[in-house]
Amino acid sequence: MVSFTSWIRSAVPSSLIARMTTLRSHWRRMREIRKGPEHMFTHIYRTNAWRGAESLSGKGSDLHNTVNIRSVLPEILAELGVRSMLDAPCGDFHWMQHVDLEGVTYIGGDIVAPLVVENQRRFGRPGREFRHLDITKDDIPKVDLIFCRDCLFHLSFADIDAALRNFRRSGSTYFMTTTLDFSGPNVDIPTGEFRPLSLLIAPFRFPPPLRLVREEESAKHMGVWRLEDIPGR
Repeated sequence: MVSFTSWIRSAVPSSLIARMTTLRSHWRRMREIRKGPEHMFTHIYRTNAWRGAESLSGKGSDLHNTVNIRSVLPEILAELGVRSMLDAPCGDFHWMQHVDLEGVTYIGGDIVAPLVVENQRRFGRPGREFRHLDITKDDIPKVDLIFCRDCLFHLSFADIDAALRNFRRSGSTYFMTTTLDFSGPNVDIPTGEFRPLSLLIAPFRFPPPLRLVREEESAKHMGVWRLEDIPGR
């Protein structure tokens, strides 16, 4: 006896099935988005929705995608005289645990509460702690460097502005974050979606970075700025 599912697959064109599957995934994602950022990013973490092979924080946190930044980051910290840093979002600390942070007080912040609890249990120690933190509205500790990788391109313009205002308000010195080498235009999205984002063009118009580190994905870079030099909107 042919099952209903098998009959559907044989009777309906594969292109239509693929389209229906894509739409179903989209509406599920939009349902999670409407429940708010903390719920949505917690759902992404628990379901490995970004399909990381090693890390629940997504493919960008797998070790083969972090070779260059792991190599260069200690050099940048030493060059800037960084003795304290906030890594937000810190994700599951999968790749950062392999970075030499000797002499640097590390705070990992993330909006996903169960992830923070697990990080603190596994990796917390004197000079390294993890905090439940929403970068758009919670108090940001004053540090030498705010490190914000693979985050802003998942946020709406309004949430990016809120996060940048929050970072500046902390009185921290340097800001290191992801920017893509792309001509634009930057488009707005609901927080939780993704689009390419260049911080050097409208509506952000960051000045040229002090340092620019190319990552394994050719268009993706980590730029370093003084927070006081980042324009407000």
